[in-house]
Amino acid sequence: MDETAKRAAIELGVANASTNVRTEFYKMLLYEEGAMFKPHKDTEKVPGMFGTLVICLPSEHIGGAVRLQHGGKSINFETSENSAFSASYIAWYTDITHEITPLCEGYRWVLTYNLINESKGPAPSALRRDVRIKSFTQMLDKWDTLQCSSPYLIYPLEHQYTVRDLKLGQLEGDDYSRALHISQSCEEADFYMPLANMTMNVVYPNDDDERNNIKTRKLELSNLVDTAGFSLLIYKTMIVSESQLLRPINDENRNPDFQGGGNYMGNSYAQIEQLFDNSAITIVPCFQIHQFLPGKDYSHEALYQLLRNLQTNLENKGDVKTLESLIFRLHIISSCRNYSNTDQKDLYLVPVAVVAALVEKRYYFSDAVEKLTKSFHNTYYSALGELINLRDLSAKEDDLVLALTKNEILNQTHKNVHNFYKGFCRGNANRSDKAQANFSKQWLCSLSYDCLSKFEKVYAEDAYTLVRIISEREEDQFHQFVIYQGVKTFVQRFKDNGILTNALIIELLIQPQHKNRSFIYIEALLKRMINAAICNFDFLQYALYIKTRDSKVFRNTIRDIYGESVEELGNLTGPIKAFYELASIQEQGISTRLLQFIQKQASTFIVEQTSMLSLEHLKVFIPAFLEEILPIIDCSCDEAHGCIQSLVLFYLTIAAGHEPIHSTSLAWPEGANLPSHSSCTCYDCLGMIAFFKHPELQRRILRPQTDCHLSSYFPFFECFDIEEADGKAFAVTKNSMKRWEKNHKEWETRSAHVLERLQKLPQDRLKSCLDHPYDEIMALTMFRVGRDKATMQKRHCEGTDFTELQKRQRINSQ
Repeated sequence: MDETAKRAAIELGVANASTNVRTEFYKMLLYEEGAMFKPHKDTEKVPGMFGTLVICLPSEHIGGAVRLQHGGKSINFETSENSAFSASYIAWYTDITHEITPLCEGYRWVLTYNLINESKGPAPSALRRDVRIKSFTQMLDKWDTLQCSSPYLIYPLEHQYTVRDLKLGQLEGDDYSRALHISQSCEEADFYMPLANMTMNVVYPNDDDERNNIKTRKLELSNLVDTAGFSLLIYKTMIVSESQLLRPINDENRNPDFQGGGNYMGNSYAQIEQLFDNSAITIVPCFQIHQFLPGKDYSHEALYQLLRNLQTNLENKGDVKTLESLIFRLHIISSCRNYSNTDQKDLYLVPVAVVAALVEKRYYFSDAVEKLTKSFHNTYYSALGELINLRDLSAKEDDLVLALTKNEILNQTHKNVHNFYKGFCRGNANRSDKAQANFSKQWLCSLSYDCLSKFEKVYAEDAYTLVRIISEREEDQFHQFVIYQGVKTFVQRFKDNGILTNALIIELLIQPQHKNRSFIYIEALLKRMINAAICNFDFLQYALYIKTRDSKVFRNTIRDIYGESVEELGNLTGPIKAFYELASIQEQGISTRLLQFIQKQASTFIVEQTSMLSLEHLKVFIPAFLEEILPIIDCSCDEAHGCIQSLVLFYLTIAAGHEPIHSTSLAWPEGANLPSHSSCTCYDCLGMIAFFKHPELQRRILRPQTDCHLSSYFPFFECFDIEEADGKAFAVTKNSMKRWEKNHKEWETRSAHVLERLQKLPQDRLKSCLDHPYDEIMALTMFRVGRDKATMQKRHCEGTDFTELQKRQRINSQ
């Protein structure tokens, strides 16, 4: 009985309750059905009485709750729960208004005791407690004027507490009463009161001269918890200053909890290190909580962990108001903080947005999403999905869609939706209501569909993502159908975008032909877009995507996003054969249109247009393309003739080029850019420019040891004849034959390689497509010096304009 009375007095906040409080039995009461007690206050029945303790003995009943009222606040204490087999107690100050509600059923059997204060001071009361809290609250309200450099203060407790016992309800004696007093004051003044363990590390030299034994102290906070014992500290320890202590820690009159060092080292003694373990109350203004808990330079992971800890702790105590206040401050701080870049700002906005959704604060979530530059960090989408409750959406659906698509990159958005989906499934895994579960699934499908409708830009890489989206979650027939409709609408919006259609036709055609639902949707999409794919077919874009898709960069990107590898196509030209065959079985004439588009593009290529692809890649790609397409096209149609002729001539132009012209002119080569200036303005370089510009100048004397310098700025320098002039200088003489011999030999080598590659193609079909010009093309007649260029082009390449390309290629070959 004494232990119960002491516990009750401590919980009331009575100082020195373990020694200054005693109990005195007052009466036993048995409440029958209908019994009640109207609101009243107890009188002081004996000197020093300050409260009443009521013990409810095991007696099964319903109703008969105790209702306490004070200072505009009211609380009900139910004694009926488990009343048949267990006892309970409740205590209150004598100046608290209380009543007993009517007993509905059974009997309520209670013992009442007077709580008596045996100290010489005034008896404790609710009014005196209110005065103390008000006084302390007024002091806290003046926090800004306090002369302290820290955003928090520390009050050391008298006793030490283990990690398990560090909570308000486990504190002893005056520690409890003080902590309760401070905690209640903090709640009134918008402060926060965590508890913590604190270690004082004392180090001093072990010197014979005591004047040198100056102690150095270091304080560390650890195990930071709220009053219920929930962990708050993000990091293991936090360094604090002795100036933050509200009362000093006495290490002179107590033994250390650990001591090390002090041993003799041969010529002196080692320094002594002592550790003193303590527990403490911390007092933190809520507007400083963002610096106190995670630290001044906190990471976005620490911020998120802090918010989740606060959410868990505060909601368990029902103190959502404090959490909302903290979220508001952290939101403002994260929005206004100076960041080194926009990506960093996004990282700090997102944790606030996610936890705002958790406590159903739509404005904070909307504002954070609006201020995002790109996207959430990947891990937060899963957390966000787990928090969504469809019965009362904690974020507007439009804001969710914006959060998922803010980066405007389809593959990243798809990953975001995937992570959101996983979190959503975790959060709704235990739904027993099938109808609600189906509604959740439909809502998620709708959300995914809405995300696809938000894009204004597309990229070639989106083709891979679109096919992946169709193929996912095949086990969910409804979801796959809705997503297919979204993809179909997406493709329809961008059907005139050649970059997307060229890439998408490749991705659709390379999918394995399994007879499953995914393949049915892929086949349906192929049929829908075949016309758009042909009308927008771009030979260079097609070749570029094939090259890009097999690149290491593309495979690494997919691995980073989806965590899986992408197999190489294993075919240099991709699915062009399948593409042509698919076009052939569609409406009549559609395959010939494809050949017409290729002919038109190949006949108008100029070197500058191929900058997206290297000429070296095209030299390999075009013959491989011809090797694929020749066996399956109708060689008798004019479109096939034009297509193959254009591709062959373009291939010959970039791979072999025109035979160099033998010129006896000593001028700068025809059509080449004259060097009006050099990046070097030295005497030798300026003189060389003048030498090149004037054909009549055949020989130039140069200073010794300048040939290496000049050859780095003038590529034709090596084609000059160099001879010693007078021992102190050397001379260069223009020699057009030397330059021509070098270029002609290179052209012959290229031509031989090109012809060898063309001869590996199916010759009967190549002859049929090239028709009469076959022999002349294979002999490179139109690329040799002395050809009738105009006649050859008119005869063999009607409508083909090679003039500019040939001119540029001739310059390059020289």
